[in-house]
Amino acid sequence: MCSFGAVLYYPVDSLKLEVPKECGVMLLSGTALFPHSSMDLHIFEERYRAMLSDALEDSWMFVIGNLIAEEEEPYAQCVANIGTAVFINASRTLPDGRSAMVVTGVQAVRFDTWVSDAPYPTAKISPVERILIDRDKADSVKSLILDYTETQLDHVSADVKKSVMTSLDEMSSMTALIDNVAHNFIGDTDLRHELMTELDDNIRASKLISAIAG
Repeated sequence: MCSFGAVLYYPVDSLKLEVPKECGVMLLSGTALFPHSSMDLHIFEERYRAMLSDALEDSWMFVIGNLIAEEEEPYAQCVANIGTAVFINASRTLPDGRSAMVVTGVQAVRFDTWVSDAPYPTAKISPVERILIDRDKADSVKSLILDYTETQLDHVSADVKKSVMTSLDEMSSMTALIDNVAHNFIGDTDLRHELMTELDDNIRASKLISAIAG
């Protein structure tokens, strides 16, 4: 961990992360962060400030849950059953007390049980195991995803396009590739939710290809 004044930074690439079995949950509407992708967040609610403080004293992790209805307890009724455990890459306390963060999605998780009487939304979680793409189809599916994704980058410079495509080609797995392309190239909220909650990568890849090809 590095500290620069009010800025805390922890490089996720250098770590072997283990997702906690119980974790604080930030409930967001219309937002789905996929594993293998990053986003900026601002925390201003008191409950989430407490969650962040606890996370920074422990695992540097919390979960982003997707609200599918107006927030109310029990949370199982208003939160999608699959969320994303995130690692806090950087956190900065602003003069007004808010916190600005950069987080990276680590693992898709299932909300098994919501913890009652917690100071902020908290759940017992377990990793999501996706059904992998059939081995004999993996190469052709990957090529389709990369080819169609490349067509989405015609507006950027050749150097940027090359860098993005190289990064995608070197993704650690097909699951990671689907997650990353979905996060960066799919804007439709409903489709993002479908791609997060679908367990079968064969179906996820088909939906993703249809979306970016269209």
